[in-house]
Amino acid sequence: MRDNDWHHHFAEVNGIAMHYVRHGQGMPLVLLHGWPEFWFTWHKVIPTLARSCQVFAPYLRGFGQSDKPPGAALEAYTLD
Repeated sequence: MRDNDWHHHFAEVNGIAMHYVRHGQGMPLVLLHGWPEFWFTWHKVIPTLARSCQVFAPYLRGFGQSDKPPGAALEAYTLD
């Protein structure tokens, strides 16, 4: 699968824009990346999984093209 075949989208979630890739049809399957990775971590398995389900692979909040919390990093990235 070439990069331009990915279906890139944005969704407004709790006041921030979240970037995600969607591929396939059927039951939803959400793949979450770890730190310091991003959605492309899943690029080899998405086409296979998309044969039987609809795969969503987002950039988590603060990563890549998803919005970052406002303010300085040490204050904005807290459990609160």
